[in-house]
Amino acid sequence: MHHPSMLPKVEHCQQILDYQFRDRDLCWEALQMAGSGVRSAGSRSIPNGNKRLAIVGDFVLDLILSKDWYDSGELEGTWDNIRQSVVSNAMLGRVGTSSDLVECIQLPNGQKQASAKMMATTVEAVIGAVYLDAGPTGIVAAGNVMKKLGIEHGGDVI
Repeated sequence: MHHPSMLPKVEHCQQILDYQFRDRDLCWEALQMAGSGVRSAGSRSIPNGNKRLAIVGDFVLDLILSKDWYDSGELEGTWDNIRQSVVSNAMLGRVGTSSDLVECIQLPNGQKQASAKMMATTVEAVIGAVYLDAGPTGIVAAGNVMKKLGIEHGGDVI
């Protein structure tokens, strides 16, 4: 049995991302903060909310951004600055809030609003969920979602 707010939150998230999940439970998992009270997404146990997907998303962000950096021909010393400016918790938190993903997340019981760290974790988790959901085209799909959210080389949020 699914949580009553699952469908509207997943639908809203899909609209924001311009991506339709084949496995909506992956999207639902990505929207769960630790302590939200939701213990599973479909058949998957998620006792710590979206944290496992956020780890996947963090690596996907690095992979896509590092390829863009490599293709740009910039010097090695610029990579750390790019990574810090684009995937910092502050930047990803702003992305989550400005894109309206903040309205999709399932907060811990009793909490009224999401912190920047919660939003950053959710953005990473959503990117990880898209990557896993899309299968062999996961990197392309995740890259498209990153562009849709304004996460690009150089740190400019569109």
